[in-house]
Amino acid sequence: MQIRVAITGMGRERAQRVAREALRWQPDVCIAAGFAGGLKSAFRAGDVLVALAVRDGETQGRFECNPRMVRLAEDEGASPIATLCTSAFAVSTVEDKRRMGRIAEAVDMESFFILSEAHERGIPGVAIRAVSDAANESLPMDFTQVLNEHGRVRVTRLAGKIARAPQRIPGLIRLGSASRRGAKNLARILEKTSKSLSAAPGLLTERIVARATA
Repeated sequence: MQIRVAITGMGRERAQRVAREALRWQPDVCIAAGFAGGLKSAFRAGDVLVALAVRDGETQGRFECNPRMVRLAEDEGASPIATLCTSAFAVSTVEDKRRMGRIAEAVDMESFFILSEAHERGIPGVAIRAVSDAANESLPMDFTQVLNEHGRVRVTRLAGKIARAPQRIPGLIRLGSASRRGAKNLARILEKTSKSLSAAPGLLTERIVARATA
């Protein structure tokens, strides 16, 4: 089994660009993994979710994740959710989460666009995400304001934001702790799911058929 990891950074343009390049490799499956914000009280920070479907928060476009991959991730400990919404902006406040919670159980900024690229190529895909912040928790800041050109947090910008508003520190510590816990849980489930995928018959055939009929 060969696994290729591509780091997209945050946001639509980066996710599409990196996914398009990575999928030229023509993998048998595609997993959009990372962090998500919880939109329902049932999910706590650190939980790992697998989406039955992903939805674009702007166009309301929607498609289902591969059901066999969903079941494999669920068997390894991920909690299934009906919909993961991909937002064009950071959903930072409890109020924003409450509104978006009407259409989804969790929100991120990349999965729809990553899996759209896979979907166009007939590659089975699924979104598996760890909850970094629960539905009742506001983010300490809008992290899109401190990203570099690769969509990753620029430490100097973050430090400047903290220096100007030190009241954000407790929230950042809480988010950091939850993210570490979520990352550990996510890594464990991804490892187990990857092993299960390598032993699952039919996924390669499914991809070829999907490409032939696209």
